[in-house]
Formats: sequence, structure tokens, C-alpha cells
Amino acid sequence: MNFRPMALSALMACGIWGCLGVAQVPGAKGDHRAGASRAERTVLSHLCPPLRSAGMVGRVYYGAVCYGERGDTVPFPVIKIHPASSGAEGLVAVREMFRMEKGVVVTEGPPGVIRVRIGKVPGTVLGTRIPLLTLEPLMQYNPVLAVSAIENTQEVKAAMHRLGVRPVQTLAAQLLIQPAPGLPHLRSSIKDITVDQALDLIAETFNGIVVYGACGDLFRIDFADMGCLKDPAQTRPAMDQRRR
Repeated sequence: MNFRPMALSALMACGIWGCLGVAQVPGAKGDHRAGASRAERTVLSHLCPPLRSAGMVGRVYYGAVCYGERGDTVPFPVIKIHPASSGAEGLVAVREMFRMEKGVVVTEGPPGVIRVRIGKVPGTVLGTRIPLLTLEPLMQYNPVLAVSAIENTQEVKAAMHRLGVRPVQTLAAQLLIQPAPGLPHLRSSIKDITVDQALDLIAETFNGIVVYGACGDLFRIDFADMGCLKDPAQTRPAMDQRRR
């Protein structure tokens, strides 16, 4: 496989940035990318605690309006989040958090996976079926590399060409996990699975939140760790990588 991995822009939204306690993110002024980043961090950091306490994982889907000179970003929408009631967790808590946002739909399925859909989300490649997904050892233990492996399958490449879409090109630091006994990992081969099902499996295996966003001819798939490190300095970038 012609494969050059790259870390995704929201790889460890809770783990690297820490969990924020902001209930609402104001609209960005000047730097749209910075605003989108704050909005995403806020949503993910609020999702982490109720999902983690219920032993659940998350999928966030959103539709966006592309901007930028090169059209190389899928901005995360700015939405309001309300605190869940005391003791609420899982599906109940997440629904309470977005109860005032008419454009947000929260569901559960399969069991243990909470889906948050923000706005009108183009499906693009999500329904593409992969007869056989083969993962090398590093791909099995690192969600970002597993996502790259999915995007680089012949079936997904063909779907992107047919649909006229492409993944966002970004550059970020990624601390790779080396294969070792006892660590969470995917199977080396997975048969007959759609892209959406594969992303569910990544969220479940690595106990996190998979984010899918789309605008125009762009889409992005990122993974956020629900570890929520208190000190971002505890996570040190080991290497920079690019993915085509």
C-alpha cells in the first residue's frame, strides 16, 4: 500500500488540550480557524465526562460552510452547550447538553455509541463498503493511522473520485503507540465493513470520540481521546507525519 500517515488536526482534543469548562463559545473574530478550534474543543470536552462515566464512546458528525483562500479546512460550527442535570450521564446527559440547539440530533446506536449530528451532514464516503481492511501493526494500535488506512483503501479512493471529494490536508504532531501486549488495538484484518462502521470500531476500541465533518468537496475524520489530561505538557509530540 502506498501509505504516508499524517496526524489529524483534532487528534487528542481532550487528551492534548485538556478538558475545558466553558459552557458557550463566542463567534470567532478575525481568525476563523481559531474560532472553529475553540468551538470543537468545547464540544468535545463537554462530551468527555458524561460518556466516560457511562462507559460509552462518541461520534460527532457536522456539516460546515467552507472558507479560506485554498478551501483547506472544514470549520467546526459554533453552538451553545448547556450543563446536564446533576447525575445525568450517557445519552440523557448529552441530549440535555444540546437541548436548545434545534439543529443538533443526539441518538444511540449501536449500543454504547452516542451519535451527535450537527446541521446537515453530507454522507460522502461514510457508506462506502470495504470488503477487506488490512492493518499493519502500527495501524492497529493508533487510531489516526487506522483512519489513514481506511482513507487509503482502493474502495474509498474510488468513492472519493466518484463523488468528487477529498480529505483535508493538515499537519500535526502525533505520539505513536508501539504495539505491546495488553494495549487496545484493532484486528489485523476486518472483513465486509463500511467506513462508518469502521469509525465506530475505532471509537469503541480506543475509547474516544471520532469526528467527521464535511463542506463542499472536503471532509475530515479526526479522533479525540477521552483521557482528558489535566496538564497538556504531559503529552509530548514524538514526530510529525503527513498523510495523502
